[in-house]
Formats: sequence, C-alpha cells, structure tokens
Amino acid sequence: GGVGYEVHVPAGPALRLPPQGEPVTLWIHTLVREDALTLYGFADREARELFRVLIGLSHVGPKLAVALLGHLGREGLAAAVAREDRKALQGVPGVGRKTAERLLVELRDRLPAPPTAAMAAGEQAPAPLAEAGAPAPASGPVGQVQLALEKMGFRPQQARAAALGAAEQAGEQAEVTELLRLALRSLA
Repeated sequence: GGVGYEVHVPAGPALRLPPQGEPVTLWIHTLVREDALTLYGFADREARELFRVLIGLSHVGPKLAVALLGHLGREGLAAAVAREDRKALQGVPGVGRKTAERLLVELRDRLPAPPTAAMAAGEQAPAPLAEAGAPAPASGPVGQVQLALEKMGFRPQQARAAALGAAEQAGEQAEVTELLRLALRSLA
C-alpha cells in the first residue's frame, strides 16, 4: 500500500531469511522514545524475548543487543554465558572486558542452558526463556528494593539487576535503604 517500515535485524545466526521474493515473518519489538519510533525484527519469538532480556540489563541498549544476537545467536550467547567465555563476548563489537564480565554475571541466571549431548539422546530440552517482562522478585531486602525500583518506573530487568548489584556491593547484612541508595546510584 505504499507504506514501508525500516526494521533493524541482527545479521548472522540470529536471522534466517527465505529466498528473495518469498514472504518474511518477523517478530517485532517496538521501541518508543521521545525522538524516535524504532522497530527491531527477529526470526522467532525466542530471539525477540532474548533481545528484551538484553535491553533490560544495565548499560545494554538495543544496538549492543542486536550486535550480540547477530554475532553469537541465541545458542552461542547461551553457550558463552554457560562456559563463562569472556573472550567470545569480547568478539562482539562494542563489548570490552568489563562489559563482557558484567554480561556474564547478569545473564548467568536468565538464560537457559545450551543443548548438551544428553539431550541429543532424547532427554527433555531446557525450559525456554522466561517472559522478559516480569522476572520474579528476589526475596528479602533485595526483593523489596527491586519492587521499589519497579514502582519508580524502572523495567523489571533493570530493577532486578540494580538490586542484585547493590546487594553484591553492600553485603548480605545491608539494610533496604542502603541497598536502594546504591541501586539508584547504579541506575543514574
């Protein structure tokens, strides 16, 4: 109908296109900002959900998330995190040593385990990614901080990462107010 849309897609293993001229189906994530409406397209729902997990991490924007998916793919990223392979992550443009280490920590509990030889023998595959929109709150003071941050308008993934980071920084005996202060500082 004369209308076209620009859709940013990860290249490489994350996108498998049919032959030219054939219809293409993409799972779209729409990012709305004050100055732009940007569309990101993925070959399947799982890739889109992983993208949403990635952009929910601290200091990971859509450009870096697309680069991670484009260079490593879902399975490659899950395998790199499972192996704690910092070098694989550093092979992605825009990912240095510190970013790779932070990604390994933040993604450790959010990605399914990569397929193993045992699954090839018929065992059940790991559970798919949890819905990225609502990670379960942690328990205790960390959970209270996460919920407080969500009520302030932070995305659940951001709130969880900031609360966990504050707990690591302050120690297990820190009070909620101290954790909240540290978490807000990390989000600023």
